[in-house]
Amino acid sequence: MSTTPAMTTMRPFLLLAARRGVTLSVATDPLLAFNAPTPRGVRPLSSGRHHDWSSPPQIHRERSAAMSLLGLPVSGTDRRPAFTARQLRDAYFEAAKRCHPDAVSSDEGGNVGGDAEDAAKVGAARRFVRVTEAYELLRALSLPSGSAFEAEAALVSEDEEEEYRIACRQFLGVDAEIVEESKRCPLFREWLQGRTDAAFHWNSFFLKHGGLAPKLRPNSGLLSGGTERGVTRRRRR
Repeated sequence: MSTTPAMTTMRPFLLLAARRGVTLSVATDPLLAFNAPTPRGVRPLSSGRHHDWSSPPQIHRERSAAMSLLGLPVSGTDRRPAFTARQLRDAYFEAAKRCHPDAVSSDEGGNVGGDAEDAAKVGAARRFVRVTEAYELLRALSLPSGSAFEAEAALVSEDEEEEYRIACRQFLGVDAEIVEESKRCPLFREWLQGRTDAAFHWNSFFLKHGGLAPKLRPNSGLLSGGTERGVTRRRRR
């Protein structure tokens, strides 16, 4: 398989990021109208502002905005989330697909090129950050602390995981374990918002393959805790 420029540019960074074991973080962009709360112990990526996330009204407003952004229902009485973990995951996947530049230009009824095309890609990256923040906020509020990522990973089927592994190799040229570790790295998330061709390439992949949600089952393991198990499983096939 030939190596694309994006693969060549990103491989050293991905290998480094995958070995850092950085804690999952919510990417925060000060230019976005929607700002998700920062998980305990993790600073926002691009904003130094402080918010009182312990305030119930603030959490309520952010939760309502996130649910509206992903098109999820809100109960009419206590305003608590009225969706399952799978419904949240599916809503995020659909919202991520709608962020793709091709989908946006199609909705607007025209083609883009040159500077307009670059602007569309940047806009897609920012929309992707916004829907990802909404999804991760709702995931954190809906599941017990520390279990959200693992609980959602349990929803991944064996067929879905296998398709994802193939897509990672074909489109990105790296193993799925490296991609999954990179999703959880704050530095990588900042890099995704850049204007490089490689960043656009990776964003395009994520928009079509489940965004930054986990796509490997818990027993597959990541580089920091289960690579050997995952590699062994593939070699036996």
